[in-house]
Amino acid sequence: MLHPVALTAIPVLRLVFHSGKWVEWRPLWMCGKDLHHSTVGIVGLGRIGTAVARRLCYGFDCKLLYCGPREKPEAANLFSAEYVSFEDLLNRVLYIRMAFLCKTLVSDRFVGLASCCRSPISWSACVR
Repeated sequence: MLHPVALTAIPVLRLVFHSGKWVEWRPLWMCGKDLHHSTVGIVGLGRIGTAVARRLCYGFDCKLLYCGPREKPEAANLFSAEYVSFEDLLNRVLYIRMAFLCKTLVSDRFVGLASCCRSPISWSACVR
């Protein structure tokens, strides 16, 4: 069974292979960027977002920014996370983790706003 992240790389690999741009095999070519000491944005600091924040904070020593319907000071204090608006989050991070419990009008609004963002952002989502 393929990991969902690996599935997102397949179309890119196919295009590179068929265009003739793949010259040699390199072990870390499609592994992405290192998250250590990065600034990461989390959309939704609920149960899932808090679990992700814990891993990013303690495992990768990331600076965390988060946004959502309301501020969560008790969770934010555990990870020294900063509450910001979604627009500010888009301007200050290169990695965003969206932790929605379900697909809602709010999540559609966030994705629509993000599509207007000028800087390249790496997205990771958990939508049920």
